Amino acid sequence: MEAALALKVDRTVLNNLAVAKVRANPHDAAAALKLAEQALQLAPGYYEILNTRAEILIALGKMEAARADVETVLERHKDSKDAKKLLRILNKQ
Repeated sequence: MEAALALKVDRTVLNNLAVAKVRANPHDAAAALKLAEQALQLAPGYYEILNTRAEILIALGKMEAARADVETVLERHKDSKDAKKLLRILNKQ
C-alpha cells in the first residue's frame, strides 16, 4: 500500500485505499481517515469520498461528524445508496 502512495495517486486511489483499509481492519480506521482526508484535499466535497469518510468516522465512533457527511451527500445526491445505508446505521445508534 505504501508503494502505491509513493506513486502519483489520485482521489480514486486514495478513496479506494481508505475503504479497503477500514473494511479489512476497523482498528486501522485512523490511518484510513488520513487517506480519505488526502482524497478530499484533491476533490473537496466529492460525494463518494464523503461516504467513505462517514463510514470511517462511524468506525471511530464519531457519529455526529459521520452524520454531517451523510447529510451533505444526501443534499446533493438524494439517491445515493451508500449514504442511505450509512444513515440507517447512524439511526440505529
